[in-house]
Amino acid sequence: MAGFTHDVCIIGSGVAGALVAHELVQRGRKVLILDAGRRFDPTLRMELMERAVEGLDPWAPVDPDPEVYSSTGTDHVRLEGKRMRAVGGSTHHWGGLAYRMHASDFRLRSLYGLGEDWPVSYDELEPYYARAEAELGVSGQGGDPHASWRSGPFPNPAFPFSYAVEKVVRPACDHLGISIHPIPCARNSQPYRDRPACVAFGVCHVCPIEALYNADIHLRRGVATGNLEIRPEARVVRLAARSPRRVTSATYLQPGGGTGTVEAPIFVLAAHAIESIRLLQLSASPRFPGGLANSSGTLGRYFMEHWATGLAGEVEEPLYPHRIGFNTAHSLQFYDTPHRRRIGAMKITFSAGSPSLSELARDSGLWGVALKRYLRRVYGRWLAAIVNVEQLPRLESRVTLDPELRDAHGYAAPRVHLELGDYELRTLLRGRERLLRILRAARARIPGHQMAKFKDSERHPIAHHMGGCRMGIDPAGSVVDPDLRTHDLDNLYIVGSAVFPTGGAVNPTLTIAALALRAGETLAARLEGRLP
Repeated sequence: MAGFTHDVCIIGSGVAGALVAHELVQRGRKVLILDAGRRFDPTLRMELMERAVEGLDPWAPVDPDPEVYSSTGTDHVRLEGKRMRAVGGSTHHWGGLAYRMHASDFRLRSLYGLGEDWPVSYDELEPYYARAEAELGVSGQGGDPHASWRSGPFPNPAFPFSYAVEKVVRPACDHLGISIHPIPCARNSQPYRDRPACVAFGVCHVCPIEALYNADIHLRRGVATGNLEIRPEARVVRLAARSPRRVTSATYLQPGGGTGTVEAPIFVLAAHAIESIRLLQLSASPRFPGGLANSSGTLGRYFMEHWATGLAGEVEEPLYPHRIGFNTAHSLQFYDTPHRRRIGAMKITFSAGSPSLSELARDSGLWGVALKRYLRRVYGRWLAAIVNVEQLPRLESRVTLDPELRDAHGYAAPRVHLELGDYELRTLLRGRERLLRILRAARARIPGHQMAKFKDSERHPIAHHMGGCRMGIDPAGSVVDPDLRTHDLDNLYIVGSAVFPTGGAVNPTLTIAALALRAGETLAARLEGRLP
């Protein structure tokens, strides 16, 4: 565009930012990405794999910055080791699970009187889900009666069930009348689009051959077009809106010190959900005292997380846990039931691995000879099942700026306040009861410390952060419209899980990707004058 070096400035280079950029640069648009993290050299993946094999954190040299945040409420979030500041974002170390949200997740209020409806339906998003699966190279198998409809097959065939699932889990679930199905994952089961098939290195969080998708794959393709520029180590700390309905510039910290400024006709905020909220709050002004694009007062509110609880036990036969490095089977049978007004959506998965010897020793409470006998008996015979449950969006669950805590650059750190209610606690309890039935049907011996966790309703946050910039039709109750453009500013878009009105119980990455492709398509149409 006249007077500007770039048509669009994107803040953040995870899967959302990478796919928006992909949509634009393929159409000849000039795009600039600013990312707070370093540019990662993919030729180092073998070295990182060696660190992982040695039991070290392979990504510590890439993202050495400590997490600075506070957490309050009934339950606390955990950010350490859960997200990554690097070009390509957290897809460098994600698990690759690529689920579509259920059609019911988009109509939770209409169907059950809970949460909020999305302003887009599953049917509207389905073509973009299919495109996202193609872009990420998702392996899976259709025909799951408890998943929502799909217009075509997966790009790659599903991985086979692990030995543990085939020999122990499937018979137990068949006995209980529980259907299991292959997990859809963004991991090549065959060579696909210049990426090799998985060969089971067993260190999926640092896949050395990129059989597991990461966003840097699309970023490299974008740079190759000549239309994409990436500035790493450019931490954006403020968006300025000096004209009534437009963002005019982004200010970022430069790696050598000082600040830089970028002006562009369109800005896309594609940071992690918490960081997107935080940046808008750091960009407060006299017109937007509660944060940029916050005339509704909902910025940071309705924040959500997924919660997990698990159960494990010892079975008679060896399960050969390290033949495959990722989980292969799930059940969505209890996701959308007639009881969803009281019991939320849940997803059950079955672990392909075994705890390490040190983890087994730590949890056993045993010492000496008794510990040795225990480890020889249980290692490789450990069966685990995990249930993930949804959290309803609540006004009081929110992200704000901490009034005292500062990051290494002197900017206010995020404070996350989460509130779980009876709905989530009932769902977790029901989920654990189902896990107990499955393990008993598998004839697993459940040790006392595991049963103690069951009785205590132990739960863990998964670091699937959603909401806080939710989309909606009414500007009084949402931050962005169905096209993900902010209600208050005509040239500011937000992509990523921050825009989710509800979270369901499945991993959010594929939905992030589908929305990003849709937003990129809409942006391109606006730039070409085909949309107002």
